[in-house]
Amino acid sequence: MADAFLQALAVVLFVFTTWLFGAVARRLSAPALVGEVVAGMVLGPKGLDAVPHDEAFALIGAVGLALLVLEGGLHVELATLRRVGKVAFAVALSGTVLPLATAWAALALLPAFRSREGLLCGTALSSTAIGMAAQLMGDLGVLDAELGQVVVTAAMFDDVLSLCLLAMVSKGLGDGAFALFLPLLSSAAFIFATAALAYKTPEWLGALRQRRQFTDAAWRDGLLALALGLCVALSAAAHFAKSTHLLGAFMAGVSLAAVDGGAAAETFDDRVGPVSAWTSRVFFASIGFVVPVGRLFSAPALLYGALLAFLAVGSKVVTGVFDWERRYEVGWAMVGRGELGFVMATETFKRGETSSLAFSITVWALLVATLVSPIVLRRLLPAPPPARAAADEDVGALKAEVARLRRDLAAARAEDAAMARVIRRLSPPKGRRPSRDLAAEPVVVEPPDEAPIFGCSGLY
Repeated sequence: MADAFLQALAVVLFVFTTWLFGAVARRLSAPALVGEVVAGMVLGPKGLDAVPHDEAFALIGAVGLALLVLEGGLHVELATLRRVGKVAFAVALSGTVLPLATAWAALALLPAFRSREGLLCGTALSSTAIGMAAQLMGDLGVLDAELGQVVVTAAMFDDVLSLCLLAMVSKGLGDGAFALFLPLLSSAAFIFATAALAYKTPEWLGALRQRRQFTDAAWRDGLLALALGLCVALSAAAHFAKSTHLLGAFMAGVSLAAVDGGAAAETFDDRVGPVSAWTSRVFFASIGFVVPVGRLFSAPALLYGALLAFLAVGSKVVTGVFDWERRYEVGWAMVGRGELGFVMATETFKRGETSSLAFSITVWALLVATLVSPIVLRRLLPAPPPARAAADEDVGALKAEVARLRRDLAAARAEDAAMARVIRRLSPPKGRRPSRDLAAEPVVVEPPDEAPIFGCSGLY
């Protein structure tokens, strides 16, 4: 019994410390994930070994990662793609290729690494997380501006490309070109198929709501259940299609992003958001479990890590040239990394495809890039003044009101459709006259037999 209590106490201390490290990182203008990874490094099996059943926390973290990716898909605004899609795609494509190519070329020239390790380390450095980009743009008060839309859309494209690379990495780099490109081809086919689903889903659900009368609570419950169920189904489909299950989770969110003015994302944030926030903290801490802390602070890891961090930062900054007027802001906004980079680095290290030194310098590069991006951006884009902050709050409230009005309009349309069906059922068939001409009969109002109530006898 005492052992059970001590283990429970250790679990509470681990969760609290993870939250505390993340909160401290935020106070220092750094993303919370930096502190959460450090918490896992300190308390995990490679550090103080103070976390009981760390494998169970790794499983919880895997669930948190899927919810995090699903949430990112739900917040994709497809309407912005037509406006900033070309520039954003150019930024995302170059931001995926350049880190991969530069890291691969640099590490392949160093005797401490194999060419295959350079490719895998570069792959891990290629991603920019859409969730982090959106949060950073929101903190700086430019999420609804052109800059914020370009950055968030580019991060969305970047995530899709990185998920395709993750499919290749998670399935292993097999021998031969077919084994190498099979995950990429299956991921591309999966994206096209689920994109068609995402295009038709709002239409199908809109027609369903017009045919059936749903209360607002029942409609939101249904959207949430559909989002979670679709996440499980598409994740399994992507896995068995030789892609990565995270691509299925992301496309499940995209499929429901445009339904009812973003009602699915709003419901997810309200009801699952707090749970997702804690499970994602556990995920980033579980990344720290596998980091070889002793090797991380060795001289080779520090030296090569600094080199790789320079390449990780520089290869993203230059992508801003595709939006020349805001080249510095866009470039530095794309520097921050997220969950997918850590996942790819961890996957390859666990399978023994990268050495502890290669894994350590990749972690250094990811942490440094994620740390410096918001610091530099805050200097390029100072915090909005109080009037601007108040205006942003008003914009958020206005968007919420617009979403509510859209839901009310959809409910009114459903009621109109139901009333029309009732009228059609009560109306006589075409070509037949009713048996009695009701319109021709006079309407006679008989006075009541008894005296009216409330002294209204003057009515008759």
